Amino acid sequence: MKHIRNWIPSKVRAFRRDQDGSMIVFSLFIFAMMLIVGGMAVDIMRFETYRARLQSTLDRAVLAAADLDVCLDNAQNAEDVVRDYVLKNGFQNQLDTVTVVEGFNSCSVSAVASIEVNTIFMQMVGVDQLSTPAASAAVEALNEIEISLVLDVSGSMGSNNRLVNMRNAAREFVATMFNGFDDDALSISVVPYSTHVNLGPELASQFNLNYAHDYSHCVDLPASAYNSTALPPGAGYDQAAHVDVESYASGWSRRGASDFVCNPDSRSRVVPLSRNESAVDSMISNLRSDAWTSIEMGAKWGVSLLDPSTQPAVSGLIADGIVDAQFEGRPLAYGTDGSLKVMVLMTDGENTRHYELDPAYRSGWSDVWYDGSDNYYVEDEEYSDTDRDGRSREDYYMPDNDRWTNSRRGDRLTWPELWAQVNLDAHAWYFRANQRNSNSVYNDWYGDIFTTTYTDAKDARLDAICSAAKAQGIVIFAIGFEVTNRAADVMSSCASSPSHFYRVQGLEIATAFASIASQITALRLVQ
Repeated sequence: MKHIRNWIPSKVRAFRRDQDGSMIVFSLFIFAMMLIVGGMAVDIMRFETYRARLQSTLDRAVLAAADLDVCLDNAQNAEDVVRDYVLKNGFQNQLDTVTVVEGFNSCSVSAVASIEVNTIFMQMVGVDQLSTPAASAAVEALNEIEISLVLDVSGSMGSNNRLVNMRNAAREFVATMFNGFDDDALSISVVPYSTHVNLGPELASQFNLNYAHDYSHCVDLPASAYNSTALPPGAGYDQAAHVDVESYASGWSRRGASDFVCNPDSRSRVVPLSRNESAVDSMISNLRSDAWTSIEMGAKWGVSLLDPSTQPAVSGLIADGIVDAQFEGRPLAYGTDGSLKVMVLMTDGENTRHYELDPAYRSGWSDVWYDGSDNYYVEDEEYSDTDRDGRSREDYYMPDNDRWTNSRRGDRLTWPELWAQVNLDAHAWYFRANQRNSNSVYNDWYGDIFTTTYTDAKDARLDAICSAAKAQGIVIFAIGFEVTNRAADVMSSCASSPSHFYRVQGLEIATAFASIASQITALRLVQ
């Protein structure tokens, strides 16, 4: 029994010794695996270091090469910049391809490389090298944007605080645009409109106008002009007459002209292609309301200042110091890479009417003399050999005291000089009809010497110019400010889409302009 008792512990001790040996083997195996995994990590870290250096080199290389001053000067220069960066960082053998693509005002540079790093530890598991491609691309573009801000300043804007609300909203829009774009990239034209659009003397002088006066600077465009975005400065256009059709005479003291077809107020002139935020802001701040509504005229001039056909006019304005030299070559050609053309068209009502004076009464000498002291002398029309009282006809009629005379004093007036002093109604009645006491004579001199274009025709012209603009890729945002349902339909049809039309009341106009500013910025990012 004693032998058995001694034998059992000895066997247990032997078993324990055998188990210790197995653990040693197992521990050595684990340690070897840890060395291998650690070694693999070292290999991977080495590889990632080289790959990151290569990628960083490519990134910096293409960014430098895409600089417009480098790329647009010579595409080969851009490729050389990439290869030089790679060479100086020791990766010349890793560079595979360099691609340079030049646009009108953009440059795209891309590079592809590959890297292979010999392993140290991973060879133990049969991996001798780690390899991967690296690629980088950079694009630099001018992101040029041209905006026409077309604002209703008709008489109705003077009520219900509309003009104040519009001015504040438009000024905030302008500030947002200038904050969001470089001055060199952004141009804003402001086009106020009422019965007509007053171009101002500088812009008007760039067009081939049949000038009759220098009181104001509006243009009577033919209906066909609204079928196209183009308005070539070299074509001939008629200057709108400086005439007051709206004032009606009730007594000789009411003869004066004041409500002119073309508003002569300098605060209502077009501001073309400006990058001067303070000048644009000041102009909008000083807008005044007056006369009827011609949305189609505002839209036509807004579109024309986005159309490349007016490049000669812009060049002329640059030469005159009116437009910054940075905008030479604008308006850009349609489809120019990185460019965006936008018209923001705002109104508070419907198209109403405008007037065009008969060409015979736009220029040249009238048959009226003026002595400077309210005495006018109207040469007799020779309706008959006797005046209205049956007396022998004398040579001149004096409307100021309703009598005839054979002598006259003062200077002969041109038609524009006469219209600048006397409204059309007073002229037709006191200068003409009173001579013969005849309503038919009044009609001859009032209703028959000008043409009126009314709402339906004006709406058709608006539809035509909006369609032409959208066909050229111009983005149109439209704002109906406290408008009727009919006006809302017209403006919605003009806009690029229903979502581009805003129908607002009161202070909501600020929200509309802010939303448009946000959308313009978003559009810029996808160009």
